Amino acid sequence: MYHGPIALKPIEKINPSTGQIEVQSLMQVLLDANLPKDPLRDAMDYFDQHKNIISNTRYLSLVNFSLSSADDRFFVIDLSSGDMQSTVVAHGKGSDPKNTGFAQRFSNISGSNMSSLGFYLVSENYFGKWGLSIRLDGLSATNSRVRDRAIVMHGASYVHRDRQIMGRSEGCFAIPLSLIEAMMHRLSGGSLLYAFTEDN
Repeated sequence: MYHGPIALKPIEKINPSTGQIEVQSLMQVLLDANLPKDPLRDAMDYFDQHKNIISNTRYLSLVNFSLSSADDRFFVIDLSSGDMQSTVVAHGKGSDPKNTGFAQRFSNISGSNMSSLGFYLVSENYFGKWGLSIRLDGLSATNSRVRDRAIVMHGASYVHRDRQIMGRSEGCFAIPLSLIEAMMHRLSGGSLLYAFTEDN
């Protein structure tokens, strides 16, 4: 489990050219992976200030809705090792009514079919319309109704890297079907997820 300020956590990495172990801060590791600096710091600060409500402290996830749905924009960070994985993720059809691949609008209103920005707890697993799925709880004013709206994380056949533009959800975080089980094992049980745009 993670203890202490995330930005100062040392991470040991092997330099492939020298074979030597290098010690870096987790913050530097993530910045080197081209995650935007300000949202990353916001997520880390929120994590530090709200550890009392975060049950799964090993993983931190960020979704950058500024990027196209064709890009890897769902980042999962292992706070113990500093390793990071990324994948594609769909946004809501109401956020992208012209199906351009870019989410342009966000909402917390039922029936909007839009994605919601803000901090989430990735909560319990269940089996639903799309098979294995994970319920979410909104922690911000911008996503406080996601459980009532049935906004969840699930796998979907319309989300995979071979598509130029992903299909759109009804506001859910839809990811490739092949990844939902791995996400369930890593993130459920109360990990923190932060969905953001770079200009908000």
